[in-house]
Amino acid sequence: MARASVMQRAWLADRAARLYAPCVHLLAALSFAGWMIAGAGVHQVLLIAVAVLLITCSCALGLAVPAAQVVACGALMRPGVLVKDGSALERLAMPAWRRHRPVTPAS
Repeated sequence: MARASVMQRAWLADRAARLYAPCVHLLAALSFAGWMIAGAGVHQVLLIAVAVLLITCSCALGLAVPAAQVVACGALMRPGVLVKDGSALERLAMPAWRRHRPVTPAS
């Protein structure tokens, strides 16, 4: 069960990265072209385009998911809720009418 949950998240992250990377490169190219048209110097334009690439680094996508899970688990542990695996967080995030199985308290 836990392995299936990890594989599902990995698949989702891979799918998002496939769309994310071309969009980031396009955004950097548009930034480069826009600032060149606006009359900025070549050094300044390159600095802006590289900054766009660095700030929107695709590794941030890979780090954001585990970091968000750690924060959510920590917030849930304060009132005494123990999260067994990542799919429990995904089920909690879904609206009640979309859940396939109910979230039950651990006994």
